[in-house]
Amino acid sequence: MKRYQAYCPASISLIFRVHPNNNLLKMGSTGVSFTINKGVTASVTEAQQTSICFNGKKINFPTVTSAINSLTSKTLKIRLNSPLPLGCGFGLSGASTLATVFSTNRLLKLGKTKKQLIQIAHIAEVKNKTGLGSVITQVLGGCMVRTTPGVCYIVLRLNYIDRKIYTRIINRISTPAILSDQNQLLRINHEATRSITQINRKVPFEKLIDLSFSFAKKSGLLKNKKMESVIEEVRNKGGHATMAMLGDVIISSKRFEKGVSIKLSITNDTVRLI
Repeated sequence: MKRYQAYCPASISLIFRVHPNNNLLKMGSTGVSFTINKGVTASVTEAQQTSICFNGKKINFPTVTSAINSLTSKTLKIRLNSPLPLGCGFGLSGASTLATVFSTNRLLKLGKTKKQLIQIAHIAEVKNKTGLGSVITQVLGGCMVRTTPGVCYIVLRLNYIDRKIYTRIINRISTPAILSDQNQLLRINHEATRSITQINRKVPFEKLIDLSFSFAKKSGLLKNKKMESVIEEVRNKGGHATMAMLGDVIISSKRFEKGVSIKLSITNDTVRLI
């Protein structure tokens, strides 16, 4: 039985502003984000019944399901594997969806263009409220300020390739719940606008982390007391730390003295068939 695979890098967002639009291709976010050196591999084969597994466990994955239904009516066996967990701010919903649609397009010889596959993945993310800008970040690769929302993107490139960061997972956050809270979105957009205007090509990476931390606190996204305590501990010892958007995950410029940390680096990887 034929099987095709694709890989998509995970991504981290530091600051984001939500741009609602009835046209889902134009809806999305602007802000600061980057791809990292870990991601998702999707393996797709035809099957008698559609199923999706993440790291060997069968799951309900509405974003991936929505994208597949936009591509084909055929039933598929989708196997997703990643060293990173879902729901922690690593953009795995977008990465899983991109890797899946690229694999499916090749497997079924659908002839969709790269642009069409990107649009399908983006619409699936927005429709299911699992992300707003991850797909674009993962398609472009690298560190960037996305200055326009949706799939017609314009970005300001920031040269931080190979920059090392450390992450510590505290908990999961429900992205759909936050993206459905209108009062929360007003606070997010107000603080995001203020933060983004302070960024240019020459801004030090540490300054980006500090701006993200300020954004997280003032927007009301940083609610977890344990996270706030660990971030302050890092900052008090000369480091720079913030939270991933959106997840109870700490991003730090230096290794954590306590707890399990994951060492990552910023990469210019993008989605690709393997």
